Amino acid sequence: MSLEAQIRTRVALAAVAFALAVPAVILALQGGVVAGFGIVLGLLALIGARTGGGGELPVWVQLILQGAVAATCAVGLSLVGDVPQGKVGPYVTVGFLGAALPRLWQKVDPSGRSVTLGLGLLALMGMARAVPRAAFGIAVAAYLAAGLLATLAADRSAPSLLRHPRGALAPFVGALLLAAGVMGGLGWSLPAAEPAVSKVLQDYLFDGKVAESGFGEGRVNLGDLTEIVTSDAVAMRVFGAADHLRGMVYVDYAHGQWAARRRPDDRPERGDSARIPLGAGPAKGEAFRVEAEHDAGRAFFAPLGAAAVLDAPVDARLDAYGVPLFPNRLLTDARTWRVEPGPVKGRRIAAPDEHDLAVPRGIRGELMRLSGQWARGAVSQQDTVESLTRHLQRAFAYSLKLDEVPSAADPTLFFLTQSRRGHCEYFASALALLARSQGIPARLVTGYRVFEFSSAGGYHIVRKRDAHAWVEVFLDGAWRTVDPTPPGVLEGESARTSGWWRARWDMLARAFTAFVERLSGLTPLELMAVAVILAVLALAWVGVRRRRPPRPLPEAFEPLALVEARVAAQRGPLRAPSEPLLRFAERLAAEGFAEAAALVVRCAHHRYGGQGELDGLLQAARAFAARRLRRDP
Repeated sequence: MSLEAQIRTRVALAAVAFALAVPAVILALQGGVVAGFGIVLGLLALIGARTGGGGELPVWVQLILQGAVAATCAVGLSLVGDVPQGKVGPYVTVGFLGAALPRLWQKVDPSGRSVTLGLGLLALMGMARAVPRAAFGIAVAAYLAAGLLATLAADRSAPSLLRHPRGALAPFVGALLLAAGVMGGLGWSLPAAEPAVSKVLQDYLFDGKVAESGFGEGRVNLGDLTEIVTSDAVAMRVFGAADHLRGMVYVDYAHGQWAARRRPDDRPERGDSARIPLGAGPAKGEAFRVEAEHDAGRAFFAPLGAAAVLDAPVDARLDAYGVPLFPNRLLTDARTWRVEPGPVKGRRIAAPDEHDLAVPRGIRGELMRLSGQWARGAVSQQDTVESLTRHLQRAFAYSLKLDEVPSAADPTLFFLTQSRRGHCEYFASALALLARSQGIPARLVTGYRVFEFSSAGGYHIVRKRDAHAWVEVFLDGAWRTVDPTPPGVLEGESARTSGWWRARWDMLARAFTAFVERLSGLTPLELMAVAVILAVLALAWVGVRRRRPPRPLPEAFEPLALVEARVAAQRGPLRAPSEPLLRFAERLAAEGFAEAAALVVRCAHHRYGGQGELDGLLQAARAFAARRLRRDP
């Protein structure tokens, strides 16, 4: 195999490996057990780029190997990661990557390379909703650009990587940039297909009773699930001191379902273009900053005691319950805002009405009996709420694995009277309804708790497992936060400081997100400038490679090394280590280097036949290397 062919083969293999590493990197940035699979698969892709491409197995053996690796990866993720319902993306990515990676170690023809790239693209599809839309578009563009490079490198009819006619590389680079732009547009459209794929697959992979921890919007449905799986994926990062970050307020309750209510006084107005006022008083204390991931939720998460949200988009709005909301157009993007702490009184939150006291008729009597029994002796509404909270925290157990609720039973009443164990939504629902049964206005609130601190980054990490539900009750003319979940039971409370490795991995993930945001925010002119710079660097690198004399080959003695170096300096043909000298001489003669060809023939005769004197040959080679060459016509 010639040197040119060897370089093409290695470039094609490296490009395929890079393409397969793209979904592996996105998988690794998800955190938790899923991240471990991404790291391992990414390392295997890099190892394949360095050492692969040498094996050769029958096609049927390759297919069996691919299927076995894919099944092992998917089953391993299922056993170790326990990915919940609706989250089929990691299974898709791990399975198809497992099927594609073994092909890196095999000799494949162009059609086989296309199959490998196709499997990798399907693996990338699994991460369509795991990253912001812009980031996924960039990932698809990088993947397909690598696939295009692999195809061109393996195609011998494509322009040479080391030698080409003057000016032939510029159209090639232009075509490559155009293809990358088309691929980027395709990357923006592919995420639309992922929900349909997930919907088809999840009915076969899950029983519908398992869900992942995280912030949900619109409704809280009690009794639908038997288990919640905690997720280590990062939802946001908080720079400063904060806790109980509100994200959604629920008022209406019916048979285990809480729903948000639109109030007539829901106010879409704003203050100035960058500040959403939440309270009437001035800010107290230093503002803290929040960096949220694209899937953290629609709200500007802020505590009940906040004066204002800063750095908000112009068309953001404030709902009737004091929750600032992002515009729909930004829900797929990562976002950042600041919160000014302030007084609770005077907040722009709707006053309580009859809906904040409503209790379903079928369970009202039992709730009044329980609340009256547990709050016996209370002399004020505050005492009543404290008594109910203490009883829930002491007499009920926190659990993410639940008993199945009978279809005819109300889930909250079933929790209070029979199962006596549940997660935070059950505790919060119970306290809200018990307080209402005693004439105390109450609402269910969902959001995030803030526990984990990264000493490496100097900020708090809020993970999806930290999603939480609590209650706001109206006492002494103001809404107050009350958390009935027993203290110390939440997973985040036991890990208040990030480990060394987790802290630094999160810093790396944050830096990657910032890079993608910066890249996706470039204007067309800036993108064109970056493309031109990359093209110039590529041309410069190729030029240096073309003009750099090759190092003497191990089997070449000094006369041959002098001839090869001089021919290379004149942009003549290069000799691969495996090419015979006489064949190399024929190529030199065919390209017009007759004198060089004659010297190579003399080198071959001397080395392998012992003909001629070395001193004379060396003197002729030195004279040849000292003068400028002219090609024969």
